[in-house]
Amino acid sequence: RACAAPAGWQRYRQSRRSSGGRPRTEAMADLADENLKLKAQLAELARKREQERAELEAKIAAERSVGMQHAEAASRRISELEAIKHSVVKLTRQLDEEVARRDHVAS
Repeated sequence: RACAAPAGWQRYRQSRRSSGGRPRTEAMADLADENLKLKAQLAELARKREQERAELEAKIAAERSVGMQHAEAASRRISELEAIKHSVVKLTRQLDEEVARRDHVAS
């Protein structure tokens, strides 16, 4: 058998098999008590799972927010670098034109 039956259930089955031992009502009370304990454990596990899920969702939202901030900062930086690149290209052309004019005047 893969898993053992709860103790209350085992006592109930035992009382059903034999004529001696505990009366059925006592075994049923034990089974009802165990059932209540198991329901309480199940409720506690469900509460913990829901709490963990909420915590993980909050962490994911925070990480997404940070990721978006990094992506926006990278995008701004790329735009700034592109603007600088275009300025350098423009200044390089102007310098080449000035050098060409000076060489032309000097010759």
